[in-house]
Parts: sequence; structure tokens; C-alpha cells
Amino acid sequence: LYYYDYHGGKLVKQVVDLDHGKLTGSYAATGMQLPPSQREVDTALQLLLANPLSAELKDAYTRATGKPFTNQGLTPTAHIYHAMPADTGASQCGKDRCLRLIVQTQDGHILDLDKIIVDLSGRTVARLN
Repeated sequence: LYYYDYHGGKLVKQVVDLDHGKLTGSYAATGMQLPPSQREVDTALQLLLANPLSAELKDAYTRATGKPFTNQGLTPTAHIYHAMPADTGASQCGKDRCLRLIVQTQDGHILDLDKIIVDLSGRTVARLN
């Protein structure tokens, strides 16, 4: 079993003997992260929608579809984001669990949100400069 410990900022691996119902090992490492779960992706989208930077998502939606923004029919996916040395705005990412969202509209358009990063650990949204 793998999970991300938000409080400790680390990836945890636990090995369970299913036949005997016992925990046989527990390991933790910092600087490592699994791909995001769908729940994390959905949370990241909700954090973005509640943030003033959601204007960029809404503008991208209108440009792509020619219609006013609606969050109906959006399909979000995401990748883990690790800050690069030259990145500003989300330098804590890599220590914190951060996502770069990819959002597809109901009619198949992919919205460009490449510069927006959602920090799930800090529950913040940032724009890379």
C-alpha cells in the first residue's frame, strides 16, 4: 500500500501480509510522489475554481468553445509538479504535493493551464512566472 502523507510531506509504503492480516513493514521517503489520485485531481480543480486565477481557466474555456464558462462536463487530469530552479511562484513544489492540471471540455478541447500550479499540501494556487 502506497500513500502520500501530507502532514509529513513524504511517500509511505506499507507492506501487509494479507493471509495473516499483519503489517510486515513500513517505509517512508521524502522527495518521492506517486501519480495523483482522482480525488486529488478533483480537489485541485475545486481549489483552482475558488481562486482568482480561475479567470485563466474560464478565459481558456471561452476561447476554446466559443461559449461562456460552465464547469459542467469538464474532465480534469493532472501530473505531479516539481519546481525547477528557474520557476518562481511555486518553489515549494517537490517538497509540497503540487499538481499541474490538464482540463478537457465536454466537446474535446484541452484547456491550456500550463502555468497554473495547485499546491495540495498548502491548499494554494500559483501562477508560474
